[in-house]
Amino acid sequence: MSGEGVMSYWLDKWVAGDTKWHESEVNPYFKEYFPKLCKKSSQGSCKTLLPLCGKSLDLKWISEQGCEVFGVECSKLAIESFFQEHGLKFEITNLAGSDVYKCLNQPITIYCCNFFLFPSIVGQGVTFDFIWDRGSFVAIEKSDRKRYAEVMLALMRPGSVHLIEAFDYDVGDGCFEGPPRSLPFKEVQKLFGDACDYELLDVLDKTELGRQRFNCNFSSFKVGYYHGVCKK
Repeated sequence: MSGEGVMSYWLDKWVAGDTKWHESEVNPYFKEYFPKLCKKSSQGSCKTLLPLCGKSLDLKWISEQGCEVFGVECSKLAIESFFQEHGLKFEITNLAGSDVYKCLNQPITIYCCNFFLFPSIVGQGVTFDFIWDRGSFVAIEKSDRKRYAEVMLALMRPGSVHLIEAFDYDVGDGCFEGPPRSLPFKEVQKLFGDACDYELLDVLDKTELGRQRFNCNFSSFKVGYYHGVCKK
């Protein structure tokens, strides 16, 4: 399953209300790392991107830190739910055939589109200071990872920060292969090559939680935080 098939899979999840990945609070690890890793401009802002953002509460929290935040999401239901649940007014415009939801209360903009097409929609040369990658890299098909990395590099410039929340688990017995899919740190390093420097910020052993949540007897299930800095 790839391309439109993947989008259809996630759209169906939103319609069915099957959104177990959605967090009911701002991600605590992101709250810890963001102030340390974001490099604000002289205007005091940090232009931040959330790919496959859903209706993440992180969007609003980032805007409240005085930063301009952008999301990319294929589900209109998720986007409109985000604005409605927070009582935020918005307007919709169209750019290159995609709907763009711009908040009238906060510096929040969400593009409703296929993430792989996002660079062509916003235009060549549009980059971000910080990319918070939670539930995105681990959601796509493994066969799309090289293309995903290429899209990420198109959206970064020297000094841009890429923070990934990733899962790393043993899929040897085949009882669970995602999503979320396993994304080992070494694979991220290989995908981005010399274009970015990545470091492992933290690794949390969540084996018991993984076994319960996904009904699979993992030998190991870890959550890792990967910090990358673009140098291309």
